[in-house]
Amino acid sequence: MVIATLVPSFDGRNYQMGKTLETKVPPEQAADAAQAGISTSEVEHASIIESIAKNSLKNPLTLKQFRSWVNAGIPKDLMRNIQHLNLDEIGDAVLSRDGFLAPHLMGWVTDEELTKILSYVPQLETLCLGGQRLISNAWFAIIAELVPSLKVLTLSNHKNITDAGLASLKELPLECLCLGEATASQITDVGLRYIAEIPSLQMFQIKKCHNITDSGVHALRAKPLITLDCSGCHSLTWCFV
Repeated sequence: MVIATLVPSFDGRNYQMGKTLETKVPPEQAADAAQAGISTSEVEHASIIESIAKNSLKNPLTLKQFRSWVNAGIPKDLMRNIQHLNLDEIGDAVLSRDGFLAPHLMGWVTDEELTKILSYVPQLETLCLGGQRLISNAWFAIIAELVPSLKVLTLSNHKNITDAGLASLKELPLECLCLGEATASQITDVGLRYIAEIPSLQMFQIKKCHNITDSGVHALRAKPLITLDCSGCHSLTWCFV
């Protein structure tokens, strides 16, 4: 009999993510600016710079916000302290200035843009990739190189990811890795053994992956994980205690 494995369930997407950052100018501040002949965009630009300079950006920056900031000319060196980034965003018109994607791509990030984004945030600790359609093995290599302090990585679309891609994560100080549902995944026991080599890992999730077996999960059980969620992985034949 196949037994679903769950100890206990968690949503990696919400792990340390919180609410997204608001950067709108308050109405009273906008009114004062208008009276002084200063545009709202200039006030917002100054407010963003002040917030970054004070390292007060505790909530995840969204893809839309990031693109807007770059196009608004926010200095790259002021964005180095950003620690949380959420790229799980589709359907937004994409700005074309400064090398970003054309509008018809509607939110999908390419290898080139991911490299550009992460080069702005070398101190990133939390990264949510969500259902980005172009995720591939190359993304993990880019992540490992450009954000070496990453602690939380979540995604939900990995049909183009193989075991070799997961090998790139071994040197990161990841505490939480959430791969979500993996019905179309190419990940096997080999990939799980790579994940088991991440020394700091505390939480791991992969759901509905039919390529993994007891052998691969056994490597993860040898680690002192707080949470291991392999629910819906029907090739597993025993439950965890």
